Amino acid sequence: MNDTAPPITIAIADDYAPLLRELSRMLTALGFTVTIQAIHGQDLLAQLGVAAPHLPALCLLDINMPVLDGYDTARCLREQYPQIRILATSFARQPAEIAEILKAGAHAFLFKDSAPEAYKQKLLELCDA
Repeated sequence: MNDTAPPITIAIADDYAPLLRELSRMLTALGFTVTIQAIHGQDLLAQLGVAAPHLPALCLLDINMPVLDGYDTARCLREQYPQIRILATSFARQPAEIAEILKAGAHAFLFKDSAPEAYKQKLLELCDA
């Protein structure tokens, strides 16, 4: 990111509160602006409804969450907010799970334990897509 461009806005949905806080802190340190922190998909969709028309450019989406999981949330996001780019995340390493979240509407996938620079690179790629 350069110094003249406005910061890229991100929504994060993750049901594990300590990780949600850590992801928010890390992304802020990388130069992004976290505008929404949600504890599950339904919470994310509710917050997006309130945020409109000031929607985030990106969404970091956990796959396995209660209430509304990442698969159904990705489908809803693609239908209701097609302009938001989705980066799905998980600790799970099952290829079928990754394929399913991409099929559900995520634009990309990243393992949760990836390095901060991997997050930055992937998110910037999504912005440029």
